[in-house]
Amino acid sequence: MAAGIESEDNLLIPSPRRKSWNPNNFNETWRAVRGDNFKHITPTQIRHRVGTDVRHAVGIEQAAAQLGNSPVAAAKHYAARNREVDNRASFERRTA
Repeated sequence: MAAGIESEDNLLIPSPRRKSWNPNNFNETWRAVRGDNFKHITPTQIRHRVGTDVRHAVGIEQAAAQLGNSPVAAAKHYAARNREVDNRASFERRTA
């Protein structure tokens, strides 16, 4: 949980009452807060970013727990895979 955020369910973005958001209320509030400058950023994109960041930092199991999914579902839908691959060993074997 981020520093300074307190909620009974350990939520990243708790409602003003420190509970889970009703999706309709959250979307309405999100649109008002983001304004036109960040119109392209959606709650789904934030969810994907959080899943990806947690996966890279501590693994898919923790990302799944943060997102409330199974590790398989988190890997498939919400957490981008590592795009960087170290191919040096394969290249060195083929050129030796």
